[in-house]
Order: sequence, then structure tokens, then C-alpha cells
Amino acid sequence: MFFAEAVANDLKLPSIICEPLAPLLLLLALPLLNLLNMAVFFLKVSHLVCMFIGSVSHDLVPELHPLRFKDLPFSLISNFGNYAELIAKAYGKRTSLAIIWNTMKFLEESTLGQIQGQSQIPIFPIGPLHLIAPANLSGSLIKEDRSCISWLDKQPHKSVIYVSSLGSIAALSEEALAEIAWGLANSKQPFLWVIRPRSVRGSDWIELLPKGFQDSVGDTGCIVRWAPQREVLAHPAVGGFWSHCSWNSTLESIAEGVPLISKPCFGDQRVNARKQWERDLITLSVA
Repeated sequence: MFFAEAVANDLKLPSIICEPLAPLLLLLALPLLNLLNMAVFFLKVSHLVCMFIGSVSHDLVPELHPLRFKDLPFSLISNFGNYAELIAKAYGKRTSLAIIWNTMKFLEESTLGQIQGQSQIPIFPIGPLHLIAPANLSGSLIKEDRSCISWLDKQPHKSVIYVSSLGSIAALSEEALAEIAWGLANSKQPFLWVIRPRSVRGSDWIELLPKGFQDSVGDTGCIVRWAPQREVLAHPAVGGFWSHCSWNSTLESIAEGVPLISKPCFGDQRVNARKQWERDLITLSVA
């Protein structure tokens, strides 16, 4: 909502910018715009249009180590122009009094230092914001199913894999649903699986789960429409988190010391997942 700064200026009101995403995205803004003028970038894009599934998508982006082309927070084929326009507007000259960031200094010290060196206004990392917010305050737009907490209470310590790999927006094909389902069943590991209503294409909820899956897993698995994620990640039975790697979910898992399996869907999730791979954290990226 970059336009809010201009509105505040027009009304002659003091303002502070709140950045809810990872600091690395801001640091990437200028290099990404510079890449527009690099012939090698256009060659890569052209190559990707013709061979999108090819190995070139695994190549490192010039000046943006450790990001690969497949990690960029936009589609190289359809909407790069729109993204470039957005970051040019959002990350131009800042006129607010300060920037507050939903992150921690020890987690992003190098990145924050570089941003502060380029910025004319002070930066304050005050996150994770979910630890400051009241415990009973939920920002969820979907009703949380708390029955999963009772189920977790019955599971051994750090035995459960918590699966919430789509977040509140992404969708899944029936084929991908079946792959995840049988992967969880064959793991013989207790799992708590969030399947958001209408997140599976052509389905209202779980009617497209493979035949025999629920009988196969029995009480080993618990499937809910939505979960109280902060409480789930803090539960002693949870030993891993299969996530789409949004910034909120990433911070929540780090705050509770829960290892991540990251499978990003789009946007900043790709950057977050790749950055997790670089950090000295217990994570596994399947991006």
C-alpha cells in the first residue's frame, strides 16, 4: 500500500512505514530494476519462454546470489513488467519518519545493515509481531478448528508433521492432492493437515482425497479446514512444518524452533524459501 505515504504527505500528517514482508525483498528491488537493462537477463527470459521447464530456471540470477531465476518473486513470462512498475513506486524515495519491520535483527542483520546504509530514514526491526500481539487475537479470515489441539494432545513429543502448504490463497490440483496424501500415508508419521475449503480445484473440501486414503491413515492423521497456527506450532507434539513459506509462517516457525519443509507457491514465498536454504536453520526446501 505504497500510496498511503503520498496520502499522508498530502494531508500533512507524519507517517511511519510498516514493512510486513522480508527485508531481502527491498534489497532486491534496485538490482531487479537494473536487470531490465542487462542483455543477459533478456536472453535468460527469452530462453525461459521457450524452455520454461529446462535447467536454465535453476541458474543463479546475476548480482542476486543465492537466488535462481525460479526463485524470483514474479512470473518471468507474464507479469514482470507489472512487478517492475510496482517496486519502482513502492521503493522509491521515502519521505516518512521511519520504517518498522516485522523481523528480528539477528535474523536479517546483514540485509538490514545494507538497507539502512541506503536509506535516509531510520529502520526499526520490531518483530516477530505475532509475539507482541495478544494471544487471543486472531487475524484469520477463516474460522479456526480447535479440535486439532485435542488431537495433538494425544500425540508423542515432536512426532507430528504440520502441513499447511497453501496458505489462504493458493490452490491445488487433484493430482497434487493425491501425491501429498499418499506421501503422508506412506511416511507412517502422525500429521495434522490443513485443507482449506475450495483450495482443491473442482472440490469444496476433501471429497477428492484418494479412495482408501482416510481408512489407510486412520487416527494417524487429522484433517481440518483451518488451524490456530500459532498454537499448533507451539505445541510440544509438533516436530516439523510443511509450509508455503510466507513471511508470517516463516517467522512463526522460527520463533517456535520448528524445522521447515518449504514448498513455495508464488511471490515472496520463493525468496523466503531460498533464503531459508542459505540460513543456518534446520530447513529443507523442495522448491
